[in-house]
Order: sequence, then structure tokens, then C-alpha cells
Amino acid sequence: LLGSCYRPPKIGYMTIFENALLELLPTYEHVIVLGDFNTDLLRDKDFYDRTYLINMFYASNMEILPLTATYHTDDSNTLIDLIITGDPELTVSFGQLPVPGISKHDLIYVVYNMKVPNVINKNITVRNFKKINIPLLMSDAASMQWMQIQELNSIDDMVSYLTQNLISLYNKHAPVRSFCTNRPPAPWITPEIRALMKERDLARKRFMRKKEMVWRQTFCRLRNKVKQEI
Repeated sequence: LLGSCYRPPKIGYMTIFENALLELLPTYEHVIVLGDFNTDLLRDKDFYDRTYLINMFYASNMEILPLTATYHTDDSNTLIDLIITGDPELTVSFGQLPVPGISKHDLIYVVYNMKVPNVINKNITVRNFKKINIPLLMSDAASMQWMQIQELNSIDDMVSYLTQNLISLYNKHAPVRSFCTNRPPAPWITPEIRALMKERDLARKRFMRKKEMVWRQTFCRLRNKVKQEI
């Protein structure tokens, strides 16, 4: 889990972040958090926010990697941008890079030694029922000799005859196709997000076909919503 955190100055409660972190920690083997916590770790040890932040990560069995001041103004230098990891022994290197032409913040980085599991290709065989021509299917089904089932003597023969007829219809109108998956699963793509993505794609198709601005606006809104949810 790679998390990014921003705590606005004098706004928000660390307990909200802490509760979210504690909920996620048991489900991940590796956890790294980076962000601007707006709590200066160079301040006096008696400073409440500093003490709370350090104790929170210590209690979560995580370590704040040592950096120097990361935020620079004309009259102050503070350490508010942090790197926190649950496995400091896997940290290859870390540090900060000044970018005065872009930001008052230093860029912080961490190099982590983690073995990425190989994606195992999986062969999947399915039938596609979405493109079935219903009128043609009904016509072919009506032309089959269903009544011949009454001439059979055993239940097994009747079931076999019915099954063969149904499979022949399936094979003609929804043939079996196989494909190989080569992407890892994306557990963060929830059913709700997939539904939003489907609405987004539909709005785009309608805009491309009709060239109406209302559909372009709908597409942009849904696209932004999907990005926000992901």
C-alpha cells in the first residue's frame, strides 16, 4: 500500500487518518505513507501534534524515516513532509531534493526493495450472450424437432436429446470463445466504479455520435467522477 497524505494547516484531525490507517494495515504486507502532515518534527518535544504523530506511527509499528527540514520560507525551515514505512529494513535509500523554482517544499523520495509477484496468465472460456440475435435464435429454436423427445423411452435419453439441442443453439448463437488474462486484478475497482465507468463510456459514445454539448458535459463530469473515485 502506497499512501499519500495532506493535512491542511490547522484543519482536520489526525484521528481520521489514524483510523483509516489502522483499518488498512492488516490487509497489506507492505505499507508506505508519504505526505505533508503540517506538523513540524523539528519543534519542541512537548509540542502536542508532534508527540501525537510520532506516537501514532510508533503504535502502528511504523517508522518515520529521518529527513532534514523539507519546507523553507524566508524566516523558517520546518520538517513537515514525511516518509513512513512499516518495513524500514526493506528501504534501499530515501532522501529529499530541493526544487526552489517550483515549490517551497523539497521533493521527498524512497527506494523500496519489494519483489513484485509475476502475473500468472489465466485461460478463461466463456460464451458471449450480449450479441445474440433474439429473433434468429427463436426462429432456429422453433424449427427444431422438439416433439421427437416423446418417442424416446428413457429419461436419460430425453435429457440427452434436450441437452444436445440446447447446446447446438448455444454453439450457433453464442459460441464458446477463449482468452488469456494477462493483467493483475484491480481490487480498488469496485462494482460502483465499474458502473460509473460504463456510464462514462456511454456518454462519450453518445457525444461522438450526436455531437451535442450536453453529452460532452455529461462525459466530462462522469470522467472526473471516475478519477476521483479511483
